Amino acid sequence: MVVEQVRREFMQHFTAAGYQPAESAPLVIPELHTTFVMSVGLLQLKAVLTPHSDKKRFPTFCMVQRCLRHFDIENAGMANHLSFFEMAGAISSGDRSQQEVLESIFEYLTGTIGLDKGRLFFSTFSGGEFLGREIPADDTSREALARLGVSQDRLLRRGAESNFFGNTARDNAYGPSVEVYFDRGPQSGCPEAGACQPDCRCQRYVEVGTCVFLQYIRNNGSFRRMPRAFCEAGVGVERLAFASSDLSSIHQLKPLLDVAEFMMEKGLLVENAGRQADICSDHLRGAVFAIADGARPGGSGRSHLLRTLIRRLLVRTDRRDDRVIEYLPALVDMVADGNRHVVDLSVKIRTAIRETLADEIRLFQANMDSGKIRRGTYLREATR
Repeated sequence: MVVEQVRREFMQHFTAAGYQPAESAPLVIPELHTTFVMSVGLLQLKAVLTPHSDKKRFPTFCMVQRCLRHFDIENAGMANHLSFFEMAGAISSGDRSQQEVLESIFEYLTGTIGLDKGRLFFSTFSGGEFLGREIPADDTSREALARLGVSQDRLLRRGAESNFFGNTARDNAYGPSVEVYFDRGPQSGCPEAGACQPDCRCQRYVEVGTCVFLQYIRNNGSFRRMPRAFCEAGVGVERLAFASSDLSSIHQLKPLLDVAEFMMEKGLLVENAGRQADICSDHLRGAVFAIADGARPGGSGRSHLLRTLIRRLLVRTDRRDDRVIEYLPALVDMVADGNRHVVDLSVKIRTAIRETLADEIRLFQANMDSGKIRRGTYLREATR
């Protein structure tokens, strides 16, 4: 199944269920000075509840949000991991029950997308202490999933570290979550039979969706239950397209594969190993859309994150004779044309992206050349 189909059918499914369609926020949000948007949900929910917001009339909405995840960027290139991706989310500010939300996402995954429900696993909150308060187990979700035909052996209990949403560092909303995993089969798992399970690093199980039920709020030190829960059902668009297809890696999805193959064909990589090409394709895609949304590489905050992304790409490329710069127009156009479903980039924006990347490549190469000269000087002095 192609990415465009997953995102289109998500919006159609939840619009038919009464959710209002909304546009993706840009990756660069003024309120987030040091990071990029990394998920769909809470940021957009804040916009819904903010006075004078143009989304105020949409308390229950669905959208496909572009995301750039940087805190575990070293995992890029693995079979099920991307740094830039899209999250499709259906968000309700209190008018949908947990039962209704779980029914909707289950119907979408098994009915609309056609995943075998016998290969889906669900983890729920097992209960326990959080911020000094004892939180009960999320039996509501377990009972709802059981009524949908999910067997007990595919209903897993997990603690707060994986199935309770909230930021303990500041006042926030909190609540249990349900994680949805798709079993790719034993051929993708641990060598020992029966050794792995959902959340195992062997990548047999792909986390394709999450439901979050925000039921508690902490304010000025008090911790209380909210009068109505905020509910979100979300899926990773590329992960779901990967899980529903007969592919061995998420990087075989178009246009990721096209860009990786182009870079290998033109000899732009230091090593033509598959994972190196996958990392470059992923990072280039992320850099293109971050720059398109207004980010610029630099030395601090969000700018430093973008610079890190670009330089992780550059250290894997052959930069002799400005070969990467030579192919930048083709590479940027391949990313832009292959991702029109994300956002349609104008000629003017594409030009700005190419110029920004070219400047960063030249700066990086100048720093590398300067470093080589200094190293040579130090070595000569050390051998005198």
